[in-house]
Amino acid sequence: MTKSIDTFIKEHNKAKEIFVEHMISKGQELLSEKFVKFMADNLGVKSVSWAGYTPYFNDGDASCDYGINEPNFKLTPEFMATLVGQSYKKTDYDGTPIIKQGKGHRTWEYKEYPVVEVPLEDIDAVEEYLYDDGGLIQNILSEDHPLVTAMNELSKFITEELGEACLLMFGDHVKVTYERDSDSFQVDEYSHD
Repeated sequence: MTKSIDTFIKEHNKAKEIFVEHMISKGQELLSEKFVKFMADNLGVKSVSWAGYTPYFNDGDASCDYGINEPNFKLTPEFMATLVGQSYKKTDYDGTPIIKQGKGHRTWEYKEYPVVEVPLEDIDAVEEYLYDDGGLIQNILSEDHPLVTAMNELSKFITEELGEACLLMFGDHVKVTYERDSDSFQVDEYSHD
C-alpha cells in the first residue's frame, strides 16, 4: 500500500511544524544560555545586537539569501570609563595629503593622508567614537585583549554559524538584541534597503 501525495505532504508539513517549534523554543533557550555565559565572562558588555534579513533587491551580482550583519556591542559605562585616556588612530582627511606616484607601465598620482592619534579625553569622547562614529573597540584595545577576543569569537559565531537557525528562531527582517541581566532576546522589525 502506498501513501497518497496528500498524506505525504500533510505528514511532511506536520513534521516541519514540529521542527520549527522545537528550533524556536529549544534553540532560543540554548542560545540564551550562551549569551548569559558571554555576559558573565565579559562584564564590560551591556548588550549585543544584530540584524538578520533577506535582501529585497537582487542586482545580479549577489543572490538574495538570508544573512546576518556584524553584531553591535554596547559597553557598560563602567568599562567605557576605563577607556578614558586611551587613544585611537584615524586618517586625517583634512590634513595635508602626501602625493605619491604609482609605478609600472602607467604612472598615476594618489593621495595618502596622514594618520593621527586621537585621545579619548572623557566618557563623552569614548561614546562618540564608539557609537556615533562607528569606531571599533579593536582600534583602542589590542587585538589580544580578552574582551576583544571574546567579542570577535561571538561575532564569528553569530555571522558564520547562526545563519538559518537565526531565521527560524527569530524570523526575517529583524533586529535581535540581548541585554545584560535579561533572560530572553528582544526582537524588533528591521527596515533595510
